[in-house]
Amino acid sequence: MFKKLLCLCVLLSLVGIASAVPVPVTIVNGGFEAPVNPGGLGTVYVTTPTGWTSTYNDGSSGLHTPTAGDTQSGLPAAETAAEGNQTLFGSNYGIELNQLLSETITANTIYELTSQWWYSAQTDYHDAYGPAIALIANDGSTSTVISTNLVYDSMGIASWPWPSPAGSGYNDWEQDTLTWDSTGSALVGQTLGIYVYTEKHHEVDDIQLTKDVVPEPATICLLGLGGLLLRKKR
Repeated sequence: MFKKLLCLCVLLSLVGIASAVPVPVTIVNGGFEAPVNPGGLGTVYVTTPTGWTSTYNDGSSGLHTPTAGDTQSGLPAAETAAEGNQTLFGSNYGIELNQLLSETITANTIYELTSQWWYSAQTDYHDAYGPAIALIANDGSTSTVISTNLVYDSMGIASWPWPSPAGSGYNDWEQDTLTWDSTGSALVGQTLGIYVYTEKHHEVDDIQLTKDVVPEPATICLLGLGGLLLRKKR
């Protein structure tokens, strides 16, 4: 009987791990639809998006309302009427934003951050600093980068891992995905946040975050055994 219970316990653990469902984490204005661009189609509204804190703006970056005919190739394919029609546009030296979320980092959790990026194919429209997005942790006074698409060279300069040459990734919208597993992290308990930077006529849109809390196998096992014992008593 004990062996049967043990086998069932292992099975329940595996089922529990496989059945974890990602849960959306709230990001304020992740689609950059507020405030509304007063200039309308084809213009850039130099401002700080609602819900975000700006740490840098070159004075010509902000919210863009692209059209299918301009160099920004319209909106991402995933954009719907309900999501609006604005993007975050970085001009020459760009715009840098961050947002601390109403979310505390929990243990044994897989976080997935997705975003849509438009890459410019013009050679003078990208450099060693590149656009960037990252998950950050804040302890109340200091923010720490915990997952990013940046690559650091020997000089400590952050560079973007650019897609393939024009025709295969440039002048088009592509999705960027970051995944981070908090298991064993010393950052558990800190506030989760997002950092984003775009420049050189690159754009970003539709930033979304999910979390997938995976129960520890021992916890699932205890729950399973408890259920079996209750069933036996009946």
